[in-house]
Formats: sequence, structure tokens, C-alpha cells
Amino acid sequence: MKLGAAVPSCVGVIAALSALIFPVTLPAHSVTQVGDMTQPTMNHSAVRLPSGQVLAVATSGRSELFDPQTNSWRLTGSMVQGTISHQAISLSDGRVWVAGGESITATPSATDRVEIYDESLGAWAPGTSLAIPRTRFSANRMPDGSLLVAGGVGKVAGVLGTPTVQVDRFSPDAATRSAGPPLPSARYGHTATLASNGDLIVLGGFDAAGQPSNTCFRLPSAASAFSACAVMPSARAGHRAVLLDTGNILVLGAAPSGVTVESVYNPITDQWTATTFAASQADNQTVIPRNGNSILVWGGVLPAQLPNIVQPKRYFSQYDYTGGLFWADTNNATSLATFGAHAATELADGRTLISGGSDTVACLIPTGLGCVSYGLGANTKTYVVDKQPFTGGDFVLYGRVPFDPRIRERYRIDTWSSGSWNPVAAVGNLSISDGSASCSVTRPGTSCYLTTVASGPKAYSFNFAGDAEYLPRTWSTSRPTGDRIRIERIGAAGVVSASAGGSGILCAISTPFDIHNCDAPVAAGSTHTLTSSAPSGYTFVGWQGVCAGIGPTCTFSAGASGSSVVKAYFAATADLPFRIDLDESGAAKALSDGLVLVKYMVDLHDSPLMTGLPDSYVTTASPQALEDKLNLMRPLLDVDKNGTVDAQTDGVLFLRYMLGIRGTALTNGALGVGARVTDPDQIGAAIQALMP
Repeated sequence: MKLGAAVPSCVGVIAALSALIFPVTLPAHSVTQVGDMTQPTMNHSAVRLPSGQVLAVATSGRSELFDPQTNSWRLTGSMVQGTISHQAISLSDGRVWVAGGESITATPSATDRVEIYDESLGAWAPGTSLAIPRTRFSANRMPDGSLLVAGGVGKVAGVLGTPTVQVDRFSPDAATRSAGPPLPSARYGHTATLASNGDLIVLGGFDAAGQPSNTCFRLPSAASAFSACAVMPSARAGHRAVLLDTGNILVLGAAPSGVTVESVYNPITDQWTATTFAASQADNQTVIPRNGNSILVWGGVLPAQLPNIVQPKRYFSQYDYTGGLFWADTNNATSLATFGAHAATELADGRTLISGGSDTVACLIPTGLGCVSYGLGANTKTYVVDKQPFTGGDFVLYGRVPFDPRIRERYRIDTWSSGSWNPVAAVGNLSISDGSASCSVTRPGTSCYLTTVASGPKAYSFNFAGDAEYLPRTWSTSRPTGDRIRIERIGAAGVVSASAGGSGILCAISTPFDIHNCDAPVAAGSTHTLTSSAPSGYTFVGWQGVCAGIGPTCTFSAGASGSSVVKAYFAATADLPFRIDLDESGAAKALSDGLVLVKYMVDLHDSPLMTGLPDSYVTTASPQALEDKLNLMRPLLDVDKNGTVDAQTDGVLFLRYMLGIRGTALTNGALGVGARVTDPDQIGAAIQALMP
């Protein structure tokens, strides 16, 4: 919130009271470091198992399991042959299929080996091999459950071979292999993404000459051959591609120099569209869908800019928005701890697991052509990226919430998110209780009406059930205790200032923000003067509580102990003048308008407020809209000016006046305790001012 230029003379006062008025709680980070892996690990794969555990396969073949219930790792059966750049996929039956890659010896060579992990046995078994040894290929599980292995490149004794167009198709149980439709051109280091309609989209990669390409190949789900699709806006290899919840495919990373923004591909229209997501030249990052509405981009190192570690980001596809996942110091390696060569896995409950990776980077300048960054030193660190803490309602106590409402009083509770960087609104149920009564908000709605059923000052508790993006949260809040002035502003805008023993109090500022109420400590028995002022477009209506009347100022003495409550009412000038001709028939009638007034004064709500009226009484206003209007009129309905509206006094006075009773008969036995106005003529004039 920014103060701006409104009420410039009050800047110092607001600054002094900011801690009182705005008890801000900054949102906590949603990234938590959990139990370490059993050994330092990088360039590994990680796949979620049917049980919810995650299987991590190291380049050595060592395998370990992460338990999301205990946030800890343990060893399981190891592979016979470990490799780097292999592919790991969950089969339809829940087993994990690991294929290809290259050895991590001094002279690495590609392999055609396949091993399959069975969680129920905790062990690996050999599977049907690839048709040829290959590394840096793609593997996808197709809609029919079959596996499609495409492209890649061979390597023998550390030397890359010729890229391939070959495609292998494995049966859903991976027991048999057959030849699939070849790629139109040889590729490795490409991406292959299964679109929402079942088409396989193969993008970019290195061509046979070892150069990045901008090609797009499509294999429709029912087709027997690949076809060309709209080329990428720029050539890329070693990039990332991810299917968004919109159905588009986002490509990012490994961007060539001069490309400023990333692009998305629409598989249905075969078109590319630029986003506002800044293009990244980074490699070694992971990109993973998150909670159905965004993706998480973690890690990566920019070439030729070694100190510039890429911080975690969120991409919200429906907003075309780039958001920071959490605040981290780019100059402090420990704030991120994992730069690349890590694995990212979506857990069953929507959290994201970040495991292992490189925690050190180095710069290699073999030919003087620039800095090539690479990982140096694996780590054991593991992070869980949770849903975001929900911050809605942090200011609700300082909204339109009375300190000590009367029994059966209905008032609106407003909630909103404070300090949240997330553009995605929380969705779900938020319940608010004052200890005896409650109401609920269906987010992204912001308000509900609470009808209190018990007397006394209120403390409030809140319970948000959580949703795909936000964590569940329960919290409570209450007003400060002690001898205080509590100024409650009713209406959309207005300012109340007070001398408050010379300390100076300001509350209920209309723009650029609303405080609505304020609490200030005062000495018992001290005298104070309140002054109201309305901004352009608004009018001060009057006072209730220890102040009463419609004058702009009010002087009162604080009680011997406890709190003195003052309510200041403001209304939009366009809604004035107020009239008690509630059905706008042109006349105020005792048995219709007067009856509604009395029902309102005894705190009847909804349909009971409108029942028992003559058939001729018709109003276009809903019961709640009518009650909201009468709430703003309360200082005018308090015709004896004792600071409260009562059916047995003010209600009787209105009914008598509408029945034609005047003089002492109007007020006889109908004045409230502490009435400041007792003269029948003055009371009659106040009621007449509300007549149509």
C-alpha cells in the first residue's frame, strides 16, 4: 500500500500508528529443505511410484526412495549398469522403465540396455533392449500405454556418433519392441511433448551437423508417420518444453542471443505466440507443471555469466506472467544450493520435490571463445516446494468489524490477500467465527455477513480449507485490550480525527487506502474531541456510541476503564437524501415502512424483515440491500440522540409520528436512557426530515 499524496499533513501521524493499524505478516517461503539423499547425486532421474514414493536413479546405478510422509530417503535395489542421460518413465502398471544413456567412465559409450524397477520387489530386472545404443534421445508414454523412443545419438569411447532418425515402439508392458515411424530428420538433444489431444510434438534439437534446429515434427495419435509443423521462432537444443494447463506448450531455456521472450506453441492451431516470459539462455534447469495452473522453473546457469545463477521462477500461463517463487540472494550460493543437474518431481499432493544436483559451478575456456559453465560437485540437498501460504484476511480485524456488536447485529466481514505476490486468487472455503457465530466466504469472493449471537468484545478465528495453489490455514486475531478509544467507520469512505489528549489520531482514510477503524490507548476519564470530514463524493451522516448526533464534531470523556466505542457514519452523496419511504411509493406509512423500521431495530434479517407487510407493499430492494441502507441511516434513526437505536424508543417515536401523534403524546414514555434530545418538537422535526 502506498500513501500517495492524500492527507499530506497526516503522514507523520500515520507513520507513527502504522504498527497499530497494519499488523502485516509477510508470506513465508514455500520452499523447505528436508532430509538429505543418501549420497551426493547429480544428473540423475526421479520418478514418482504408485505408492507416492519417489525413485531416484543415480548415474552409478544406485537407487533410493524418497518417502513424502517422513521427508526422508532410503536405499533400495541398485541397477546393474548405471548411465548418464538415460530416460526413465513410469509404465502403465507402475513399474519404472530406464533405458539407454552413456556410461560415466573415462571414455563413455552409449548403451542399448533397459532395466525395469518393481516397487513391490524393491529390485531391478533386465528388459527388452533398445534397437541401437543411444543417448540424448526422447521417450514418451503414449495414450495407448505404449512407449515411443525417438532419435538420439550414439557414442563410442567418448566420441559422438551419427544422430539417428530411428524410433522404437515398446508394448505397454515393455516386453516387446517394434519399429516406429522414423523422424523426418535425425535429432538429439530435442524435446518430445505429448499434447492434450494425444499428438506427440518433437521440437528442435541438434541436427546431423551438430547445429541447433528450429524444426517441429508432429506424430498424431492415430497416424503412422511424422509430419512437419510450424517451426519454432528460434533454433534451440538442450532446451525444455512443458505442456501448460491451457493446452499450449511452453519452450524455454537455451535461447540464442537476441531472443528476448519465450514463446508458446498451440498444437491445435499450429501457431506460435510470444509470451512476456523473459527468454533464458540458461541450461541445466528443470521445468515442471505445478498445481494445474503454473509451472516451476528451478535452477540453471547462464553461459558466459558464471555468477548469474538463475533463481526459481513461477510461470502462470493464464496470466502470461512471470512470478518469483521466493526471494533469494543471487550472490549467495547457499540461498539456492542447487544450480543444475538436479531432478524435479511432482508429488501426489501437488508439492514439488527437488533432489540433488550441482552446488558448485566452474568455467571452462578451452579455446578462448567464451565461458562454458558446468556442474562441479554433487550434493545431497533435497527441497520440497509446497503450496503457497494463504494470507487472505490478515487485515480483516481492521475492516468493517465492530468491537462489541449487539446481539443479533449483522455486519459484513471483508477479507482480502495482503502481501501476496501470487496473481492466482485462492479458491475454496474460508470460514470466519466470532466464537459463537460464523459465516463463510467462497473464494475468490471476499465478504460474508455474520450475525452475532453472544454479547461482549469479539475475537475472530479463520479457517481456510486450502486449494490447488494455497495451503490450508487456521489463525485467529483480536483487538488490543486496555483503556482505548475505538473509532469504527461505517460506510465506504470518510475521515475521523481526534485530539485524543494531544496525541493526534487519524483513521478511516478514504484514499488511497481504507483503515476503517482504529484503536488508540487513552487515559481513563480523559476528554477527547472527534472531528469528521468526508472526501469529495461523500457526506458525513452522524455518530453513534459515546457520541451521538449529526454535527461534524463530538466531545466526550473516556470511561473509568475499558474502551469507549465511537461509530462514524458516511454515505455517498449521490444516495442522499435518506428517506424512510422504503418502498419509494411517495409516502411513509406506519403499517408498512414503519413496520420495516421496527423489524430492523429488533435485528430481523432476510425474509423475516419483509414478512407480514400489506400485499400492496412492493420494493425492488433485496432485504440485505434494504438493511445495508438502514445501517447507514442509524444516526438519523436515533432521534432521541442517546447513541443507540432502539425499537422500544426510536421505533415507537417513528410509528407515533407516522400515525399523526404530536406534542408530548409523541414522546411520553418513549425516550431512551441518556436521551440528549427530549423536546417533542425537535424530535418531530428530526423525523419529518426523513419523510418523502
